[in-house]
Order: sequence, then C-alpha cells, then structure tokens
Amino acid sequence: MSSNNEKKPTILIIGASFGGLGCARRLMETGATTKFHVILVERKTTFTIGGLWQFVWTNRLQLSDVEFPLSNANLAGIDVRLGNIIKRWNVVEKHIVMDDESILPYDYIVMACGIVPDPTPVPGIERHVNICSFDTVARQQEEAQELIHRAKTSPRSFVLAIGDVPYKCPPAPFELTFMLDEMLTKAQVRNNVRMTITCPIDWPMPHPNSQSMFTKEMTSRNIHYLPLYEMEKVENDTVYYKNGKTLEASLLWTVYPIRAPDFVQDASIEKNEKGTISIHDSMTNAIPSTENAFAIGDCCCVEFESNVTIPKAGEFAWKMGVSVADILSRDGDDNEALPVDRLGACVAEIGFGNGIELQSDFSNAINKKGEEPEFRVSESTRGEEEKVTWVNSYLHQIFGDKVAPLNMSSKQNGGESNTKRQRVDKM
Repeated sequence: MSSNNEKKPTILIIGASFGGLGCARRLMETGATTKFHVILVERKTTFTIGGLWQFVWTNRLQLSDVEFPLSNANLAGIDVRLGNIIKRWNVVEKHIVMDDESILPYDYIVMACGIVPDPTPVPGIERHVNICSFDTVARQQEEAQELIHRAKTSPRSFVLAIGDVPYKCPPAPFELTFMLDEMLTKAQVRNNVRMTITCPIDWPMPHPNSQSMFTKEMTSRNIHYLPLYEMEKVENDTVYYKNGKTLEASLLWTVYPIRAPDFVQDASIEKNEKGTISIHDSMTNAIPSTENAFAIGDCCCVEFESNVTIPKAGEFAWKMGVSVADILSRDGDDNEALPVDRLGACVAEIGFGNGIELQSDFSNAINKKGEEPEFRVSESTRGEEEKVTWVNSYLHQIFGDKVAPLNMSSKQNGGESNTKRQRVDKM
C-alpha cells in the first residue's frame, strides 16, 4: 500500500460479482478513488453470469466461454485483491480477518459477498445438481445427454425441485426446464419423459401476470407444475415432500436452500430467518445499527410493506452497488439522498428461440413512499437474442474491449444452433 493510500479513508468492497463490480465501477467513474482507498476483495479469480450457463449444457457455448478473468476488469484506481478468503468480520473494530489471519481494516464496508448454497435442510439433496451453481454446469450437460440416451429405450422422469425461496434468479427453474424440453423434443424422445417442477410456495416470482404466462407454456408442453411441495428429503430416486407426497425422478435437478457466508452468519449484525442481512432502508442499503456498513445483492433482503422483496438477480445487485457508491462518493459533500434506479429486466428462454420478458421496477416504491413496485410481463420471439444482448451490455461495462461480445450465429444445421465466439486478447 502506498503512503498516499495510507492517508485516505478506506472503502472495502467484499465480493466481485454484479454488486461489488457495480459499486467499484461507479466509484471509479465518479472519481472517488482520488479521496478514498478503494479495496475490492474476491475469493475467486473469474467472473461468470448465471444466465449463460444453460448455453453450455444446451451445447451452444463451451464452459470456457462463460468464465471471464477478473484481472481483465476495467477497474483503474481500484485495489483489486483476488483469491482472498475471508475468515471473520469484526463489525465493532471495523476490520476483516483473512484466511491467513492477516487483518484488513476499513472506514466503510460494502458487503457484496453473495450467498452460499446450504443443502443441509434437505438430506440427500447434496447428491444432485444445484442449478444455481456454476460448479455443476458440466454435470448438467452430461446428465441431459444421459437422459436423452436412456429415454430412447425406456420411460423416464425429470423433476426440478425448488428447495426453498428466495433463490437466485426466480425464472431459472422454469427456463431450464423449457430448454431441456426443447432438447428432448429435438432428440425425438420428449414423449418418453415426464417433466415436473415443484415449488414450496404457490409461485416464486413477484410478477402478478407471470404465473398465467408461464403456466400456459408449461401446459402446452405437458410440463407439470406442483406448488406447495416443500422438500423433506431425497432417497435414491425418490423425492419426499412435507405434504406426504413423493415423486420418482430418473433425473433430479434442484435449487438448494441458501444463506449468507459463515463470516456474515457469525458477525454481530441483524439477519433474517433465511440467514441473509436484513435491510430496512431500501434507498441506502445501510446495515441497521452498524456504522458505515452497507449490504447489496444476494447477501441481503430488501422487503417492502406488501411483503414483496427485491429478487436475487444480478441487475438489482449492480444498481444497489451504484447507489451505495453514489452515497460514498458524496460523503461530507451533500447529505441529500439521490433518487435510486431499481428497474430490473431479464428474458427467460422458453425454447425454440422464444422467451418471456420480465420487468420489475422498484424505483418509485423506494423513491416515493407509499408507491407499489411495478411489474411487466411480455412474450418475446427473440429469447436467445435478447438474453445475449443483455449479457453483452454488462460484459462491456465490466471489461470494456478486453472481452469481445458474444456473437451467437443461429444457423439451422440438423436442428442445432451453431455458436461462434469471437475473442479479443489484450495485454
């Protein structure tokens, strides 16, 4: 650390996914690095976007195409520390303890550490794919091909079981089931596979009209949706539910329960029953009763009076990070709160090039007390194209010209899509 940095107050950002990167980029853009020493700590060395993982197991991209070195991120003026594991967080003394017992003090902290999957509430689930984990993408590809192979000779059953809510990316279980439906259809084995999605609550998305639109698509493809099915355990090929029902699954994919990392669990801050950080001030994302501390993205829960919560999705985390960066950049200059942007949009692929576009806008609900969040749902005939456009917009913001945009060329070739990725190598 330079002597110049030693004289500056330290902003410590924990996590370099959407939230942490959004915060760091905004601090850089506002020139805050001239008056703060901004440190970004991340345990991984690469960045990935969950919306791309299905492109791998549906054979449109390679695994290496969806992982990007964080060392290429455009973070001029940010002290980036990759491959660092946090052991403890001392809230009172304002420092974190690293895995090697070194201490990293701070004046301000932005907790963007995300969540960790926790299979322990559902015994047996740990033996199956967690669709919200990058670590199981290659296994999904293998299991999808195995399902196709076996379905050629005998009836099979596929179950995607949501272990708990909330979880990362609410449309994901439905999106992945639709994409598997397309693969099975193209392989001419779809009629030999029973497909089911189970959910512990009535419906996991906040959009009022989303249920009818997704249900229409599921019904048209003979995909069964079972609400109020809370997982109890998994034994062999059987899923047991707390309502006394069971389902046989030749192939089971799941959404694991989640919680904040251990160092957050052990910290003396307010947490909710789901094990994430409770946020009461949705405009600032300040951690209650904790000086100069903020939580953004998946590790926190921002709830509104209508019991609707901001979904755990990358775009919301990014925009939370931007808002917190604006607060920190203006520290001591202007105490008036700025209006926030909490519009999030995504396209859920539903197969065969189509999609469902989901928009959630919490901006007015935050900026104008008493307003309700706004939701929009619409059909799209360009599901893959719109998803790739969204991904490319964030890749450009994070990496600039050090990562070339994805270039999806959908040419018919035996019913499969040919995907080409143009790479740019920068020193």
